[in-house]
Formats: sequence, structure tokens, C-alpha cells
Amino acid sequence: MATSQPPRRPLPHAAPPGVALADLVSGLIWPRLLQAPLLAARFTPVLMGLLAVGAVRLVDLLSGERPVVESTLDAIAASFRYLAKSAAQLDGAGIHAASADILLRLPLAELEGRPWLAGSVLVVVLAIASAFGGAIARQAALHGGGHRVLSPLGILLEAVGRLHSSVIAVVLPTLLLLALLLVVALAGWVLLSIPYVQVLGAALMGLAVPLAFVAVFLGFAALLGTALMIPCVAAEGTDALDAIQRVLAYARGAFVRLTFYVALSVAVGLLACWLVFAIGAAASSVFADASRAFLGEETAAALRSPSSDHPWSILATRAILEFWHGLPVLLAQAYAFSLFFTASSLVYLGMRRVVDGQDMGEIWVPGAGTAVRPPEPSAGRDDESL
Repeated sequence: MATSQPPRRPLPHAAPPGVALADLVSGLIWPRLLQAPLLAARFTPVLMGLLAVGAVRLVDLLSGERPVVESTLDAIAASFRYLAKSAAQLDGAGIHAASADILLRLPLAELEGRPWLAGSVLVVVLAIASAFGGAIARQAALHGGGHRVLSPLGILLEAVGRLHSSVIAVVLPTLLLLALLLVVALAGWVLLSIPYVQVLGAALMGLAVPLAFVAVFLGFAALLGTALMIPCVAAEGTDALDAIQRVLAYARGAFVRLTFYVALSVAVGLLACWLVFAIGAAASSVFADASRAFLGEETAAALRSPSSDHPWSILATRAILEFWHGLPVLLAQAYAFSLFFTASSLVYLGMRRVVDGQDMGEIWVPGAGTAVRPPEPSAGRDDESL
């Protein structure tokens, strides 16, 4: 006797094919640069930025009534604005003048009248920025590649262990640029200072034109020194010469791509910093107004007055309140320091992927000898492109 079969359930129909946003951006490099503001806001990089800014401020206070770092940074910021304006207008003379101010004139200007003090302060500040910047770059590279992130102390000790390479990688292109400019200057002095021989000397000076192109390239490398060479040392565990060679090769091999990545990172970074500094300034103002809202007029005026003709309790209270009042802006500065090195690390890893074809997640790990891939690489990483 035949048994009845249970009715079969209809097979599910496949969903129509579609394209998700993740499918469109999983193989691209530039969307990863947009992650820099979020990566920079994590605890470890902000802590490193806070320690760096605090240490630089402390060193600057010890430099006397005219702070070396503050005055230099203010002048350099103005030169960067002029450099951006000159680049937008394709003004070669303006680009040259602004670059010379940033690399040579402004840092050396502080040496006039107090060379030993200003020189010592600038060396110490460079070491501080390289150590804490290297730690932030290492953190960004490890986190972006999916590796295990070290503790703040562990990652700072790693950066300090490679401090000499980071400092040399930043300074050496500028020293090479100075040496090259000195050669051109000496040639001009020899060939153009003797009467009647000047005509022949002027003709021979054409041999120095290629050196001018090399000087421009070295100047570009020097401007990118802190931005890309410290992340190179942090990600590769390499020495200064190899870092310089890599950055120059990336700038030469994919200059247009590098320009696009830097422009995108700068635009996103400026927007993020504007937001963070606006929030910090607002929080500082709210704290100042709210904390004195119910104080008597005499007490509030004493706490606002810069005069030292007050009891010690007023002076101590004012100093503590000034610290809390400046803390939101200090945190914003720490975030900006963190964002600079975080974004630079992502730009470096992206350029390494473009030029060398190396996975962005391959990071040097102590004891491994070579770069190591993350434990679980994400899908679509092998076909990265712009």
C-alpha cells in the first residue's frame, strides 16, 4: 500500500543581486583615510598627545619670557597659510619663500641672541614630538591593520627605542638641503664675483640648475619628514636612511596620488580640529561662567584679576581654576597632535600599498623579522586601489 508523501515546501527564492556600500569601498584606500578622526580620538593616542603637549608647554615655560616654541609655531602657521595660498595660485616664488621660512628662516630666527637656549629647546621639542608621535603612529598602524594593540606604556617604550631613527629621518633631509644650497651658493660666489670672468661664470652656472630641481625635491621631502618618515619608522621598524629612501620613492613614484591623499587628510583633519576646538572653547567658556555664577562680585573680580596683590588662597584658587579652564583647549590640542600622526600613518600605509603593493595590514612586529599580516585580514584587501 503506497504511503502518502508530505507536501514539499517551496524552495526560497534568492534575493535579487544588489551592491552594498561596503562592497564599493572595501577595496579602496582613500575611505580608510576618513577613519583618521575616529582613530585619533581613542584613549591611547589622545593620552600620548596630552603628554606631548604638556611636556612641550613645560619646556617652553622654562625658555623665559619669550617662549621659543609658541612664537615659532605661530610664525610657521602663518607661513603654512601663505604656502597654501601660493600653491593655489601656482606662485613659484611664494612657494619658495614660504618653504624657506618654514624649513630655515623661522626656526633659525629664534637662535639669534640666545642660540644655546633656543637650540636646546628645539632639540628637546623635536625629541618629544618624535617619541610621542611615533607612539601614536605605531598605535594607528597596529589598529588599522587589525593587530593587537599594546598598552600605552608598551607602545611608548617601543617608540623611544626607535627615537634616534625618527629624529634622524626628520632632520637629515633638511641638512642635505642645506648642504646642496651651500654648494650652489659657493659656486655662485666663485664664478660670479670675479670681474670679466663673470660672463663665463654665468654660463657655467647653468650646471647648477639641476641642483635646484634636486633642492626642490629635498625641500618637499623635508616638509613631509615629520608627516611620513616617523610613521615609516613606526610601521616598518626600519632605520632613518631606509625611511628616507622609502618616502622619497613614494613621492617620486606616485606624486599625484600622494597629493590627493595629503589634500584629503588635511581637509578632513581641519574639519575635525575645527569641531573639536569649537567644542573645547565652548566648554571652557561654560565652565568659567558657571563656576563664578553665584560668587560675590568682590570674590569673582579677585579671581579674574591678573594682579598678585591678593592672599595666597586667592592666588592658589585662581591658578587651579585657570588649569581647569584651560583643560578643554589642552585636550583639543592633544587631539590635534594625535590626529596629525594618525592621519600621516594612514597616508603612509596607503602610499606603500600603491607603490610597493604591500598590504596595509602588514606591520613590523618585534621578533618576526619582517612585516606581519593581521590575524584575520578583511575581505577585499588584496584588490585595493584608489
